[in-house]
Formats: sequence, structure tokens, C-alpha cells
Amino acid sequence: MSQSQTVQLAKDGKPQAIADLINRSLEPRGMSVKATFNNGCLVLQVEAQAPPEQQNTVSFIRNGLGKLRPQSVSRVIVRGRVVGQSTVVWQESFSLPSSDSIVSASQVAVEVNPAAIQRVPQHYKPVPISKTEVDALGTVTVKLTTRNLERLGLVLGTAVLTSACWLGFGALTHATRTPPSDSASSPVPVASTAPDEPSAHTIKGTFRLVDSDLGGTTSNCYGSGGYSDVEGGMPVTVRDGQGKIIATAKVSDGVHPADEKYANVVCEFAFQVDNVPKTDFYAIEVGHRGTLNYSFAEIQQKGWTVSLSLK
Repeated sequence: MSQSQTVQLAKDGKPQAIADLINRSLEPRGMSVKATFNNGCLVLQVEAQAPPEQQNTVSFIRNGLGKLRPQSVSRVIVRGRVVGQSTVVWQESFSLPSSDSIVSASQVAVEVNPAAIQRVPQHYKPVPISKTEVDALGTVTVKLTTRNLERLGLVLGTAVLTSACWLGFGALTHATRTPPSDSASSPVPVASTAPDEPSAHTIKGTFRLVDSDLGGTTSNCYGSGGYSDVEGGMPVTVRDGQGKIIATAKVSDGVHPADEKYANVVCEFAFQVDNVPKTDFYAIEVGHRGTLNYSFAEIQQKGWTVSLSLK
């Protein structure tokens, strides 16, 4: 595949093409990158024999993607790890502006080029305006301006008078209010109509393993063979956009769902993560078997409920 074809595929948002372009610069430095796409989020795994340097790596990728502007990619997650290890050494995320909000260089050149602005048909002739017409237009403009000022003064005056009336009414009501009796309780505060945003949330979810070779029983199943790490008690980790762990939990024992026809090849684990603080971005990882990435708006729209399947 030619470089121009790879660039076009990368602009179309194809993860493999994006990884190919980045690898052309990273591989000579002993690093490689793998790319996946999940819910409008581009996840880039940068690997090296030693932990990759975070600041320079993220800056290089951010600048390159900013120029490339791949379609359908609104957020990018960059993770650094050592080759052969599943643990993430560091993680950082950033947003990409949509292509619709970016003005091309050619558009800017046309807008600021006087020659382009002055291109008019050769047969165009300006129509002269007489002094009488100018005076008439000036009179109309002055009248409109004066009228607008009058309207503005009327609005401001009405607002001041209304405020004074309400203040006077409040003072009068306070002065004529009947004093409460000794048996009267303290005034009941009026509840606010706007509910406060909770400082913490609860994320509920399920992790499903679909495999023909499952171990255990109906009420306590688990993976085997290549899935021997999938079992009850697996850790659930929630990170923010900077890769910081903000909440943890564990999955329950696996069960075969009773309402499915082929329940014997499905092992389902439930989990609940409490006290999850509000942040702009959430990365939810179950064991070491994949990560779900959501913005705050996306996970709120899902009712703080997520699911992950492994087949």
C-alpha cells in the first residue's frame, strides 16, 4: 500500500492506518504503537523495552493527529507500557477538534486576500447617492438610534421600578406579619427545585465470558485454558483521563444466566463500583481483559450501567 493510500485511510479514521503512520516515526526509536477504536475514542498502546517517555510521546502523537484530523475521532487515549507486560505504566488523554470546526488554510487565504475580495464583474458600476438621500438616510439612522435608546431607557426604568416595588412589598409584609406564638415551630426552609449534582456516582456492570470450555458450577463458573484468569474476585479499576485510579471494586462469582438458551457456554460476572467521583472521562477495566472508555455525558446517558463481553 502506498503512503498516500495509508494517509487517506488514516484520515478516514482507520486505526490500523493511523498506527502505521505513527510507527514509521516511532519504530526507529525502539517503540511501537497499536491502535483500537472504541465509542468514538482512539486508544493508542505505545510499547518499548523500557517505559516510554510520556511527555514527548504524547506531544508527538497530539501534534501529528492534530494535523491529520481523522474522521469520527473526538478523543484520544495514549497508554505507555513495557513490551510483554499487561500493566499500564502511564495513561493520558486529550480531545481532538472536529474537522467541521477547523477552517482550512485556503479559506483563510481567500478571506484575507484583498484581490479576492475586490473581484467584481467588469460591467459593475457603483450607483451614486445624492446628498438629499444621504441626509435622509442619516435622519432615519438618527431616529432609529434615538428610538432604541428610548426603548433601552424604558426597559431599565421598568426594571428599577419593579425591583423597588418588590422591595417595598417585602418590607411592608415583614412589618405587618403577625408575630409567631410560643408554640409555633421555626420557619420551614423552602426546598430547592434544582437537585444538587451528586459528588459521587455508582457504576454497575456485567462482564460476560462466552466459551465452550468453562469450569465450575452453574452458580460459580469460571474460565479455563486461555481464560483461566477470568474468575470471581477479578479486580475492576476505574481511571480518569490522566490515567489516575479513582475507584476500584471486584466482580462477583460467575453464574450461568438462566434465561439464555445456551447458558452453559456463558459465564456472567456482575460488579458494582461505589463512590466514583465526577470527572470528564472514565476508563473502566475488568481484570486485564479490556477497557471500556466513556465521557461523562456518555456514561450518564447509559444510566451508569456498562457491559463487556469476551468471546
